[in-house]
Amino acid sequence: MKSRPPTETPAGHSRNPYWLVATVGLVVVLAMIAAFAALLEQVGHGTGLARYDLPAVAALATARNRGAVILLRIVTTIGSPVAMTLIAVAVCGWIAWRVRGVTPLVIGTVGVGGIGAIDTATKDGVARARPPVWLHAVEAGGYSFPSGHAIFSALVVLLCATLLTRWVVRGRGPRGVLWVSSVVLVLAVGFSRVFLGVHYPTDVLAGWALAIAWGTAVLVTSGLLIPGGHLPSSARR
Repeated sequence: MKSRPPTETPAGHSRNPYWLVATVGLVVVLAMIAAFAALLEQVGHGTGLARYDLPAVAALATARNRGAVILLRIVTTIGSPVAMTLIAVAVCGWIAWRVRGVTPLVIGTVGVGGIGAIDTATKDGVARARPPVWLHAVEAGGYSFPSGHAIFSALVVLLCATLLTRWVVRGRGPRGVLWVSSVVLVLAVGFSRVFLGVHYPTDVLAGWALAIAWGTAVLVTSGLLIPGGHLPSSARR
């Protein structure tokens, strides 16, 4: 009785365990949704971290000086939804041109468009008022939860850093610099919103949780759809 020849594994499958990526991605998404739900409950009942929201904003307001306010106003402008959307368009468009494929543009469009809808729906649904106006160091309108600056900056930076890592930046050193810089920017934008008195800390944390959840979902899905999980075939050398 002849034995069957071993079944060959398609090239790339051993190097790209999509089932594992999808599983890890699902865990991250669920964890971030759980974190957001916990923050939402605390904000609704004034418990947990929400108890320290107003004291934290008030304490930072007393620590302000002219130089810090000017610097963090610049940071908060960079992290605004409009600025972050423009950055996403520029980065994703440039990468798409570089690799001669539309995938980066699709990822950017779905990512930014989706997070915009999530931000608007959540703000309207929760309808949380901002900190008292006398604490504001910049003008701000609309609802407070979650922070639009935090949610957009985290989402755009996550997408752009991932796309740059996959298609442009090579080497551990440059990639390390890219990701450290990205994290610092996101943290700085979030801190600026609290320091300038227009958001509570839980607003920022909720924005980050939603951004990571949505960004992870978009990236995992797009990774599954890209043949080989790497460059479009036209860009391979």
